[in-house]
Amino acid sequence: MIRRLIIDMWESYKQVLEKAFPKSLIAVDSFHVIANLNRAMDRVRIDTMNRFKLERSKLLNNDMYYYMLKKFHIFFKIDLDRLRDFKPAYIAKLNTYWDKQTILNYLLDIDDTLKHCYRLKE
Repeated sequence: MIRRLIIDMWESYKQVLEKAFPKSLIAVDSFHVIANLNRAMDRVRIDTMNRFKLERSKLLNNDMYYYMLKKFHIFFKIDLDRLRDFKPAYIAKLNTYWDKQTILNYLLDIDDTLKHCYRLKE
């Protein structure tokens, strides 16, 4: 008897397996869960970024928000601990260097929805 099944997120697989193995536990593989989370996070980041691109004349910092969300998109996709070799990044618009935690804090302070989604993902 098959007790556990691991599948990707395609609904048809789930439906077939539920009929074929009604007493089995069905789980989604972690790769597809993480990929789905990253796509959702990227969508929120891009929506936020584009909102500032479109409203460029409304806030002094809009240009900087757009720039930082675009330049440091990777911060929303991977665990910061994986950026061990990350050296402080030069922020040309400010003529200074920021470490990864300062960059992340800046990015998350741009928008409450972005911050909330990031925390949920993590």
